[in-house]
Formats: sequence, structure tokens, C-alpha cells
Amino acid sequence: MPRSKRLLKRLEAEIAESDQLSIEKRAELLGKLKTKPGLDRLLQVDRAAVEREAHLDGKYPVRSSDPTPTVDEIALGYRQMLQVERGWREKKTSPISRRAGHQSTM
Repeated sequence: MPRSKRLLKRLEAEIAESDQLSIEKRAELLGKLKTKPGLDRLLQVDRAAVEREAHLDGKYPVRSSDPTPTVDEIALGYRQMLQVERGWREKKTSPISRRAGHQSTM
């Protein structure tokens, strides 16, 4: 099930009985929902848009100013760039590659 649909089901479960709550309790529920990641953006949701865009879940748009490479070549370039960035991140956080601080004895 796409992530957006899972979030929508979770939101529906959270607000299922909210019509029977007092105004104060509704405000408390709204405040609680706004603090939950993912649910806050679904509080004013267009269900038709969720259905239309469900096939895009987990996909990323890629862009190139060069018209010559194919879509597959652009995607491969992005994958390689992510691997290089991941490698640099691992190298920077590795305890072996950190510089030792030099202390003066004066």
C-alpha cells in the first residue's frame, strides 16, 4: 500500500469519532495531529489528488539541462552521485579517518 494511503487511513482512524467531541477536545486533537510527522500535511487533503498521484509514491523526479542523455543514463548518473556522496559521508564519520588533534605541552 502506498505511503500516502497508509497515512490517510491512519488519519481517518484518528479523527473517526471527532464529530462528537466538544470544540475544546477537537482543538486538542488537531494540535496532537499537527505534531505527528506526515499527518499534519494531510489535515486538508484532496482525496482525488491522493488517488491520482498514488503511482508516484517512492519515485523521484530527475532533471537535466543536457538533452542528449537518455532517461536511463540520467537516472544512472544520479545513482552514482548518491553512491559517491554516501561514500564521502562514511569516510567523514569513520573513526579511522578523523584527524587526531595535536596538543601543545606548554
